Amino acid sequence: MKLLFLLIFSFNVHALETVNISESIVIFSPIEKACEFISNPLNDYIWRSEVNTIIQEGNTFVEDAWIGIRRNFITVTELVDSSCPAYSHFITVPENPYYLSSHRSFSVINEHSSRFTYTVDFDVKMIKETFGFEAKPKVVRELYRILMRSYMRRLAFSSLSW
Repeated sequence: MKLLFLLIFSFNVHALETVNISESIVIFSPIEKACEFISNPLNDYIWRSEVNTIIQEGNTFVEDAWIGIRRNFITVTELVDSSCPAYSHFITVPENPYYLSSHRSFSVINEHSSRFTYTVDFDVKMIKETFGFEAKPKVVRELYRILMRSYMRRLAFSSLSW
């Protein structure tokens, strides 16, 4: 019994703590077109303001982004599941030093517009790495939510030109 308790306790000590942020916006584009454009990370630089560049290497995507004080924060993700026009899901490769999950989901509003929901879940340890100090996850979540809302509006505006 004591051994079982120690195993459970040690697992919980090493459990991954993440910050989760999710926002939705109306995209003035049919769902198929919205999913095709938004589910391709090579288009992220158009709407996600922190992205410097993204390159594709097979099924993985190497993102160079300006996050916090890090002008060139590299994150390597891979597409783990996609079912356009419903969703796409990316997650960091095992070799990436920090966990990050990006889920992009879509729903129909009408034939000319759709709702896009963007959910990011990342390792709380990224906070110190990108900001240079230990900030409270709740504060980072709210600050990033402001940034996310800004680039989601940018995405909605840019959808008029796809």
